[in-house]
Amino acid sequence: GVHVNLLRMEFIEPIEEICGHFENLQQLIATTLDFSTPGEIVIAPSFDEELQDLATRRAAVDKKIEKQYIAAQDDLEMDSKSLKLEKEQKTGYYFKVSRQKDAPLRKSKHFRVLETRKDGVRFTN
Repeated sequence: GVHVNLLRMEFIEPIEEICGHFENLQQLIATTLDFSTPGEIVIAPSFDEELQDLATRRAAVDKKIEKQYIAAQDDLEMDSKSLKLEKEQKTGYYFKVSRQKDAPLRKSKHFRVLETRKDGVRFTN
């Protein structure tokens, strides 16, 4: 009605301008940050040559970790539902198996138990 121009001038136009600034910020964030790893936000490797080198080396380490996980599954004769690969900031990567299914682990000499808890056994190789 009568106040349309006032509302547009005082509220709608300033909000649209602010939204435009946020679009620029959103584009900057999208090109600068990498959200591809769940729970982890890092500067995009494409942002810098050294970061690209580190990302390549990290991918190689991740492959080795995955190979160790598969080898542990084979060694303990477990699938990915029984044997979990987990990571914590403090301890790094480790395997986890429920206490009900830890018999093969106790028989094996290839693994070192980190801790036994109600929710399972944490160990490394």
